[in-house]
Formats: sequence, structure tokens, C-alpha cells
Amino acid sequence: EHYPRTKVTWGNRANWLRDAGYKDLALRDYAQRLSLGQDDPEPYNSRGKLYFQSQRKDTLLLALADYQQAVKLATEKAKTDGKYRDLLPEYLVNLGSTQARLNRNYPAIETFKKAEALDPNNPNVYFNRSITYHNIGDYENEQKDVLSYLKFRPYNGAMISNLATTKRILGDYKGAEIDYNRALRYSQIPAIYIERTRNYVALGKFQEARKDAQLIIDNGIALPADLRKNLGM
Repeated sequence: EHYPRTKVTWGNRANWLRDAGYKDLALRDYAQRLSLGQDDPEPYNSRGKLYFQSQRKDTLLLALADYQQAVKLATEKAKTDGKYRDLLPEYLVNLGSTQARLNRNYPAIETFKKAEALDPNNPNVYFNRSITYHNIGDYENEQKDVLSYLKFRPYNGAMISNLATTKRILGDYKGAEIDYNRALRYSQIPAIYIERTRNYVALGKFQEARKDAQLIIDNGIALPADLRKNLGM
């Protein structure tokens, strides 16, 4: 309350309030920030993050509008200011992620391609686009993006597991087995054990499958219906 009311102070406090969970107060400060000027993409991007958090369709649509405005403004400013060219890939990834959440998967993929063209070394592009490819059943391209992501984050167990799952879906069960085992060296989340159990079933390794299934049950996780049926558990 003791700082002068400027674009920077309104924006910084709005971001702090957003991150601290004070949604309504953050929205008030974003409105104050934008009342001082609407030519900067950053407050739209920052407010979009707040709207995106709830994952409801109505707020996702608000996030979509904010990210679209951020991309529009940054695209124009990037013509003469390198700062905005550097920020534009992040804005595009945020826009693409929101499109995907709204099941607008094909527009999302095109948005991610634009982000990749601007910054091919951004792992978030490949992370989010791989999920989008998975949503439409394009497992070959999902696998390519997971591999690209793992060049930057080689020890992410969840993504190694995603790589294994694409191999399993595409029929490479032995390759999947290797990658599920590798994933579990870095992360022991139940989802990886569940997917490895499915792969053991596909390989006909029922002893190993039942061992994993029992471990899942012992940790208080309900065994998926397909595994209960296939393993008689």
C-alpha cells in the first residue's frame, strides 16, 4: 500500500496474489494494471495463468482470450523488440496448452509448431505437444516429441514412462519394458507400475505382472479393471 501505483507495482502484486492463491484480489490488481495501458502482452499472459489454474471451461475460455491477446501483442512488438521475440514462445506454449485443454487439439498442435520454430530448445514445447498428440492418438509423433523433450530433461521418470507407453501401444513391448524399468529408477509413482504391469501382460510375463499388481494394491491403489480381468485379481 506504500508503493506508488504504477504498471509495475500493480502487475507485480497481481502476480504475487495469484501465486499465493488470492484469485479475486489478483484479478482486481490485473484490472488496475490494464487500466494504465493495454499495449503490453505480459499482464494478459499473467492473468491467463490465473484463469488456466481452475481448469473449468468458462475460465479456460477467459485464459484463451488472454493468451490470444498476449500472442497478438507480442507478435507485433517482436518485429522491433527482441525482448518480445524471446517471450513469444512462452506465450504460444501457454496458448497451445489452453487450446488442448479445450479439446482444440489440432489448432494447439499448430500453435506449438509456431513456438518450436521460434525456440527449438524449449522443452515445454515438446512436453505439451506430446500430450496433445497422445490425445488424438498420434503415437508416432507423440514418441518423437517425448524423445525431443528427454534430450533436455533426461531424468524425468514420468516422461520416460510416456515413451515406454508409446512403444507398448506401437507393439514394441521389449523396448517398453526397458524404458519402464528406466523410468522407475527416477520416479516410483504408481502410474508407472500400472503401465509396466500392462506391458508385462502383453509380454506374457504374468508372474512379474502379478508382482507389480500386488505392489500397487499394497500401496492402497485400486487395480484398473483391465488388469483385474487379465490377472484374475
